[in-house]
Amino acid sequence: MKTNIAILTLLLSASLCAADQSAQQAPPPADAKRVERVPVVIRVRLISGGGGSKYLWPEVELVAVIKNESRHTFPKRFKVAHYSGAPGIPSGVSTLYLQRYNSVDESLWRLLEGSGASGVSHNYEAMSEKLKAKSERDGSADKDETKK
Repeated sequence: MKTNIAILTLLLSASLCAADQSAQQAPPPADAKRVERVPVVIRVRLISGGGGSKYLWPEVELVAVIKNESRHTFPKRFKVAHYSGAPGIPSGVSTLYLQRYNSVDESLWRLLEGSGASGVSHNYEAMSEKLKAKSERDGSADKDETKK
């Protein structure tokens, strides 16, 4: 019995080490072409939508820094600009590709091209919603087929 427990413990330890190593080797959730175009790439969670006129300023919470070639240290919570007529930051956790908002204040940032279309990727909530919707569509298609 003691031998079995020791073997199981050893196997579990080995599998955890392997999982840890593969997680460390996994590439960051970012688009390589967009990473090249901007000085800052970060993972954030949307806290709240923002107000404004030409630009909206949603508040985000920093999850991880993928790339930071700026001298700015990002706080835990901050605001990011995007054009009010363009897509913004979706709810959930996303990767943001940031450009300086202006050349005067290093604490102000905006999405790449001022839009979520270019400045946001790898949104897990949006991906899970798409999968859920697809699953529901596929399920309802199966039910329709069984009625015929």
